[in-house]
This record gives sequence, structure tokens and C-alpha cells, in this order.
Amino acid sequence: MQHHRTFTRTASLFSMSLILAVAAGCATQGYTKAEKTSRDLTKVQDDVVKVESLVKQTSASLKSLVDNPAPDLQPQYKTFASNVNSLETASEKASARSTDMKLRKDAYLLNWKQQAMAITNESLRETSLKRIDTLSERFDDLSQAMTDARDEFNPFLAQMEDLKAYLSNDLSMGGIDAIKDMANDTIDKQDDVIEKIEVVRKQLDALAKDLNTAGPPPPTEKPAPAS
Repeated sequence: MQHHRTFTRTASLFSMSLILAVAAGCATQGYTKAEKTSRDLTKVQDDVVKVESLVKQTSASLKSLVDNPAPDLQPQYKTFASNVNSLETASEKASARSTDMKLRKDAYLLNWKQQAMAITNESLRETSLKRIDTLSERFDDLSQAMTDARDEFNPFLAQMEDLKAYLSNDLSMGGIDAIKDMANDTIDKQDDVIEKIEVVRKQLDALAKDLNTAGPPPPTEKPAPAS
């Protein structure tokens, strides 16, 4: 039952569709909506980066406990358990962000398309519609990447929670020896989880930059020649 709840809470972790990014809604228009979308995409990216960091910390603390147990096992266990708890909390926060996002993404793109259809110049109208289609495809690609990352992350977190629960009742060298194989197997999965998260992070970053209303940086002034 605990794992069922865990999967439910984390199911949307890496399927945060960009609806949060488009949460500016229909109340704003034009470039202000794009800028708000860009900022919200960056917030989603920050959440993903936080989860990625905690995945690494959790694996490192488990590895320390299993491979280099100290004379007193409690401090190492507490660090590991705290990291697992933080990882779960971060995933729940990210999940909460995505609860209403899927409904808003389609509304945002539909509103944009309706405005594009009102453009009387055929060439400009087609250019706008192609831009919408391209962004829609990129949102879909990101959604798939998030699903792939979720499928790697959920079992990883579940095993970390299992290990935490087991050791909470058998924090001894015998207990550590009993779970060592599972612990190492879980640690080995870190790279696969990180790889999927990185795909998501890079796509979020690219979309945020694409929708940002900032222009190019000012030209760098060349230093005056030495006299």
C-alpha cells in the first residue's frame, strides 16, 4: 500500500507537461504570455534539477552506509533516510505543480491558433501556424521524455524507500549484509535515472530560451588599443 501511494504521488513527476509553463492563461496576450511561459518553464526546470541532485545525494549516502559503514551506523542511516525523504518531498512538489497543467496547455495553444487564424496576410498566417505546430510537437516530445524519466524514477524511489524501511528495523552489520545486493542494484540504476532526467532538463531549457522575449546580449566592447 505504501508503494502504491508512492507511485501515485510521483506518477506525474516527470510528466509535468508544459501547462505550468503556459499557466499565464488567457488573461495575458502576446509576448507577455510567451515571457511568462518561459519563466514558468524555468521553474519546472529548477524542480527537475533539484530532483536530479537528490537522486545523486541519496545514492551516495546509501553507498557510504553499505560500502563504508562507520562504527556507529546511526548517523549514516539518518543521512540516507533524510535524503530519501527529501527526494520524495521534491517529487511530490513537482507532481503538485503538474496537476492542472495538462488542461491549460491545449487551451493556450488553441487560443494562439485562433489569433493566428485572424491574421489576414496568408503568408504570415501560415508562418504563425507552422510555429504553433512546431512548438506543439516539442511540447509532445517533452511530455514523452518526462514519461520515460518517470518510468525510470519511480522504481528507483520505491527501492530506496524499501531499503530505508528495512534498515529502520535492522540497522546492523547483519542487516546491511542482507540488503547489500539490492542496495548496489539500486545505486547502479542511478545513471539510467539521471540520463532520462537530463533529457528532460535540456528540453525544458531549450523551450524556455526559445520563448524568452529577451534579445541578444549587447556587443562586447573591444578594449582600447594600448597607447
